[in-house]
Amino acid sequence: MPTIVVVLVIIYFIREQFSFGTVGRLEYIIIPIFALYQFLAVFKATQMDFVLLAIIAIISILISRFQANGSRVRIEKVATYWIDNDQGEQPIYKKQVTSQGGRRYLLGWGAIVLIQIILELFFGHEALNGSQIWGEVFKEIISDMFAWVHLGDAGQGSWYIWALTGISSASYTYWMSRKSPAFRSVILKESHTVDYEEEK
Repeated sequence: MPTIVVVLVIIYFIREQFSFGTVGRLEYIIIPIFALYQFLAVFKATQMDFVLLAIIAIISILISRFQANGSRVRIEKVATYWIDNDQGEQPIYKKQVTSQGGRRYLLGWGAIVLIQIILELFFGHEALNGSQIWGEVFKEIISDMFAWVHLGDAGQGSWYIWALTGISSASYTYWMSRKSPAFRSVILKESHTVDYEEEK
């Protein structure tokens, strides 16, 4: 992958973290469950692995808490269609919950990518060169931008990478659900409504 392409994708990814995007169940529920399932499918139950898992879990939970504390949620009115009446075309709005990762999310994401590279170096017995590291960064960005990409990795990857992905993403969903009733209402498909001005 040409370096310029990776750099442009990184710039785009960074800009996206300061924009509000629609909250969906695929990214915040299905992907964490899928990653944790993949982890359980390949996990080796040795004493050393349990120690490493505990360390990964603690770090993932702390990073996700840091990310969630800096993330924002808001409820927007989005015009879905228009109707004609005596006053002309009138938009029909619906509520849409959106979120913004922001600076803390980026810092946490960078820490997770760094930890992933370290795990690959020390436990995957891989000698990653500069090009491969760029490739790992690019892959993580694409996976974060398009959550469904994770689904194509079934049966691949080391257990510690799946644990890192699964625990950090599940923890982020948990912290965001605790922080924001609007976020939780989408994730859990709760029937109650929330005021537009509740979470600006």
